[in-house]
Amino acid sequence: MIPTFKYRLGLVFVLCMQLTISHAQKFQKDSTNTQNCVDCCCHQDLAPVGIMIGHVHGKRQWMLSYRMMFMSMKGNYENGKAITNETLFNTYLMLPKSMTMQMHMLMGMVGITDRLTLMAMLHFNHINMAMQMPEISASVADGHNHNHGSGHDHDGMHMQSTGFGDTKLHALYAICKTNNHQLIASLGASVPTGSIAYHGHDDMYADSRLPYAMQQGSGSVEALPGITYLYAQSKFSGSVQALYTWRINQNKIGYQLGNESIVNTWLAYRLYNKWSTSLRGEWLNIAPIKDADIGLYKFMEPAANASNYGGNIATGYLGINFFLNKQRLSVEAGLPVFQKWNGVQMHRTFAITAGWQFLF
Repeated sequence: MIPTFKYRLGLVFVLCMQLTISHAQKFQKDSTNTQNCVDCCCHQDLAPVGIMIGHVHGKRQWMLSYRMMFMSMKGNYENGKAITNETLFNTYLMLPKSMTMQMHMLMGMVGITDRLTLMAMLHFNHINMAMQMPEISASVADGHNHNHGSGHDHDGMHMQSTGFGDTKLHALYAICKTNNHQLIASLGASVPTGSIAYHGHDDMYADSRLPYAMQQGSGSVEALPGITYLYAQSKFSGSVQALYTWRINQNKIGYQLGNESIVNTWLAYRLYNKWSTSLRGEWLNIAPIKDADIGLYKFMEPAANASNYGGNIATGYLGINFFLNKQRLSVEAGLPVFQKWNGVQMHRTFAITAGWQFLF
């Protein structure tokens, strides 16, 4: 029997991690691993602001941070290929024109020991989707219904939802921690505090739940394992990271969002004493939704159809950090270089994240 692609990919990942651990342990023998965090990777952290798990902190060291992420989507594609509105209106009553998401993240980290760090993250989100309906001529009274597929804005019709998302809790443990190297195993849990029963207003999903993408949480308990390798010097840092989101249970509505795999790799360089810049590549895989919300009419619009979820995207990011004493101000902007989504979905156009970090 020929192994599946996912099996082969998993085998390669395990082998790479074994080699990384072996390599890191070699460095660990030659250097002390009890350095105060200010003297190694934490001091003026060069990591991109889009990286949430970058390194462990020293004992009794705290870090607070705030991040704001904005993401935009536009255009309709079917299995990665552009599709006309006219074709889609043969299946769906409405279509999305564009979608934006604003995510506000408040995070706290504390070093319990020089190797163990605990982290908690709260989310507050605003999601907006502009919709369009088939263009219908004013001469309907004459028996002529002109649907050219171009659509109209229908008085600026939008779907919107605002609220707190799911709460993330993590424990980070440094398998290896030297002056220049950290190999970190992380294990987290996502508590389903975000609403999955957000309803529409007026004529838009009146008295019914909004589609999956418009909800604030997954409704499932999630396990969040990961591994991160970091190499850091005074002027240069580099890292490779693999993270996984395992949604353990079906939510109370009756569906289960797909699991997610993320691979990050980044390089950063200190330009001047107070500035650094970074390049990051991210690969994201999202599995399809299992089952469906039976309260949604799947032909209302593509986001209401559970088959139109999941896929792959590769994104390139450019970031910059500014350091001021124990504070850091950061910005990172990203553009997709490849994306292919299941079914009918909009493509991501760009994302930008800005943040503030305070170490004490």
